[in-house]
Amino acid sequence: MNRSTYSRFVTVGNFVPDEEFHPDYVPSDDLRSEIDSALGANYDSVSLFLTNERWKTRWQKMCLSGPQTPPNRSDSLQGQRSPARIKLENTASGLFRVPSDQKDAEIEMEAELWRAGGGFKREEVNIMRNDQAEHVIGFASEWLELDSQIEGVRYDSEIALRQELQYASYLGISNVILPSPRRGQEVTTYARAINDYLSSSAVSPYMSLSIRIPVCDIPPEDGAAAKGANDHEDELSATWQMWNTIRMVCGPTQRVSVALDLTAALPALPGVLARWSAEHVQHLILPATTFIPNAKGYPVLPKLMQGFLRDLFKNRPNLILSKTQAGLHNLGGELAYAQYVRHLEKSSPFNVARDSADGLTVESFGRGYEDYLQAPLQPLMDNLASMTYEVFEKDPVKYRQYEQAVYRALLDRPPDSITTICVAGAGRGPIVSNCIRAVERSGRKAHIYAIEKNPSAFVTLQGRIAREWPDYVQIKFGDMRTVQLPEPIDILVSELLGSFGDNELSPECLDGAMRLLKPEGISIPASYTAYLAPISASKLYNDPSGILRDTKGVETPYVVMLHAINVLSGGDEDKHPRCGPKIQDCWTFEHPRKIVLDPQGLPITNTHNNASCHLTFHIPYAGLMHGLAGYFEAVLYKDVGITTHPERMEQVSPNMLSWFPIFFPFKEPLYLPSNSELDVYMWRLSDTQKVWGPRARTTATLVNLISCLAFDLVYHSYFTGSFTEFTYCYRSPPHMLGSLYLSSDFDFVPNDEPAATFVKRFKAYWPEYSLEEYPEFPRNKTAAVLLLLFIRDGHLRVLLTTRSKHLRSHPGEVALPGGKTDPIDASPVATALREAHEEIGLPTPSLAVHILGLLSPFVSYYRLAVTPVIAFLSDLALLDHLKPNPDEVDEIFDHPLEAILSPGLAASLAPRPEQPLSKHGSTQWPYESEYHVYPEMKDSPWLHGSWYRMHKFRTVTTPITGLTSDILILASQIAYVRNTDYQRYPEGHATPDIALGWAMEQHVADAKAASQPQQPSSSESHIEGLAD
Repeated sequence: MNRSTYSRFVTVGNFVPDEEFHPDYVPSDDLRSEIDSALGANYDSVSLFLTNERWKTRWQKMCLSGPQTPPNRSDSLQGQRSPARIKLENTASGLFRVPSDQKDAEIEMEAELWRAGGGFKREEVNIMRNDQAEHVIGFASEWLELDSQIEGVRYDSEIALRQELQYASYLGISNVILPSPRRGQEVTTYARAINDYLSSSAVSPYMSLSIRIPVCDIPPEDGAAAKGANDHEDELSATWQMWNTIRMVCGPTQRVSVALDLTAALPALPGVLARWSAEHVQHLILPATTFIPNAKGYPVLPKLMQGFLRDLFKNRPNLILSKTQAGLHNLGGELAYAQYVRHLEKSSPFNVARDSADGLTVESFGRGYEDYLQAPLQPLMDNLASMTYEVFEKDPVKYRQYEQAVYRALLDRPPDSITTICVAGAGRGPIVSNCIRAVERSGRKAHIYAIEKNPSAFVTLQGRIAREWPDYVQIKFGDMRTVQLPEPIDILVSELLGSFGDNELSPECLDGAMRLLKPEGISIPASYTAYLAPISASKLYNDPSGILRDTKGVETPYVVMLHAINVLSGGDEDKHPRCGPKIQDCWTFEHPRKIVLDPQGLPITNTHNNASCHLTFHIPYAGLMHGLAGYFEAVLYKDVGITTHPERMEQVSPNMLSWFPIFFPFKEPLYLPSNSELDVYMWRLSDTQKVWGPRARTTATLVNLISCLAFDLVYHSYFTGSFTEFTYCYRSPPHMLGSLYLSSDFDFVPNDEPAATFVKRFKAYWPEYSLEEYPEFPRNKTAAVLLLLFIRDGHLRVLLTTRSKHLRSHPGEVALPGGKTDPIDASPVATALREAHEEIGLPTPSLAVHILGLLSPFVSYYRLAVTPVIAFLSDLALLDHLKPNPDEVDEIFDHPLEAILSPGLAASLAPRPEQPLSKHGSTQWPYESEYHVYPEMKDSPWLHGSWYRMHKFRTVTTPITGLTSDILILASQIAYVRNTDYQRYPEGHATPDIALGWAMEQHVADAKAASQPQQPSSSESHIEGLAD
């Protein structure tokens, strides 16, 4: 077999004795002969630890204190170690080892010299020469803890791993497998270290790093074989969640991959396993303990593992076999494991189809095009080359189906009639030949017209008329929408379908050609339907060309032979009645159809080709959605059809080659939580000059509510003279939340009530508009505030501050933590958290602070666009550690959110013994009404003179007022799903989105008049409580 098209097999080197080294023994002395022996045994490579126990012993002596009894590293790569006993002291600069005597002082000096850039000793490394590094995949030390909760251990582990990677770079080793993260809650710290290595000059830019990730978070029982199953999906998703966090922190890169450890038993949940087929899995670590003996005693794999590997083998990972020399099975010996797995791979359905002798399978035809981005063809605007026609003419299935459709249509015609057939868009004539064969098979009489607008292809048609076609075939040059034929048509045959069905404007083109058809005439195809499915496709997203990270690149769809993908949706409609099937239909076009025509037989408008859809998908298991896969299915005639729908292709048109699916990529991946629902909206609109889709929106909801991000989808058609061209483009999801919004926050739902209900409601909220819709709004005029919510005494409360009385603007007023956007801020979340850290000392990031989403932006008195960020505090102990920054904040307090809807509740919910409500009639609350007032004003320059209602709420300190009130009113309505007890807006008010547009217009005008001196505002109104 061709080894280059199959997985590479790797054995684990066992060349370093576990017992104590002889003083003169150098591990690398026998290495080359051992590697050659492994290659001679039909392995492709050898995996080997870069360092040995001597290095581990010295590192522990330098960096840890106390007696150490580390376990021996086993060849199964399962070595674990107990938490080290460390003598540490806390200082301002972190944790460090404290020397207690002269010997300790010497050790500490050695450690500091090593930290400053010391290297290995000769006997501490297993590889010493370049020739020994050939065919080697390196393993970094497993005992290093990049995610240790002890800062000193974490810091020294990072230095040690950097040293190992630097040494591997020196030897020219191109791939190193890193130890698995040990603590899920610290995986962000682990990921940060990996990201640092990628940009480090000490690590070769040509080196890739593979993160060892267990297939699930369940350890094997006493090394038992992987033959069990587990149904606890949350536990089984933990390791994928760790990998997802690592790759999100590291960003799009081909240099970080997965080394999937298959030691643990596989879960009997296909959806949990399927998502690994869409990940960049470079290695599979398969210990001999995973195998079971067959009836004869030879090692084989359990059925579940066989199916899982067959699916992963299509991506050609390296397979690392370990502990094959341990004699765990009676027959076969060391090589039996590799021989068995090679047979398993070669017999997998994908490889059998790819290696078919006739080459007429999708897998064989598309070899080399897997996950390769191609721009869709534009045959209406561009004249195709002869080679392009030739490629598509190799597809026997499509032409066989077209021939069968014409044959069936002829049989349904009166036997003694002469049938006129028109092939609209004949190309080089293959469908014309199919029509001729159908006529001959049916024994009927016919007259065939072939229309083609490509002048070069028309030359080929003339040659076929002269050489091979019968005299009842005539060819016509021109556009099907304008060409004239001498007689009306009984059967109109066309092949104008694109990968999404209508994306090459087949509806509009056939509208123009239907004038040629008799009233009772037949169109082939009779109808076609577009389909969509959400997919994970990290290989496509990490395409080395970087095209999907370019704005223009992600606003264009691509024709792709989808290969390393995972369809994220499930199809259990009984359990999830709101949701449709796994792959859902968008819209259908039928031909011919009754429409109003002008005297020339053309449609007066194109409104009949407008379409829209709202799809709801169930997402059973958490995943990262990189875009939408598009398919189509066409009914040619009655029960004869063609399709790219993956669940129907075998039934309708198996091994059809002419169309690959279409892929709509996202600029930023969209995390979908487990057991969520994804809503997709799409429109196809038109006028007399173009066809477009103005907006498609996606939301994701945890069953009973949780929201994610949106994307815009646009596809255009341009009319040029009599020709119409159709191209797709769309805007991908705005990166609204930034790198501080990790996937763990999407899954966060408290275990107790009423917290869980409130959290779900805020996650379900979808902003009515965003700053993405105001592209000219200057970034330096934007801000963000943090609504930090928490439950106390069963009531939802919000954290507030009073601004320092020393501030120039709004001194002493109540405000939400927040401020203006800094140039370094990646998102509103980053702005809000940074400002909260500066103002009240909120730790950033904190495991107790969970970002739930954003509210629609508000506009402030000074025309700032302010985006509120919603967060939930899960640990009230953090409140005791908050301290006001005296330069910005006088005090920190909280207020019940329900008292914003019903101000009278402030009397019973707001006071605490140490913080009563401000005294009625005092300077803090001098109003006649007890809890709430709302004077109206009309002199607000940012509202163009429309009325504004200034809501003020009584608190334990100065009132909540202005912009802060407006934000809290919206937040309370979301939380309690009801309106206020009072009228929120006055008559003739301007809604926030309109005010935002006015503010943007004024900023644009100010920029144009920048040469003129700006007049300071004379208003003293205190509309907002927002930091400068």
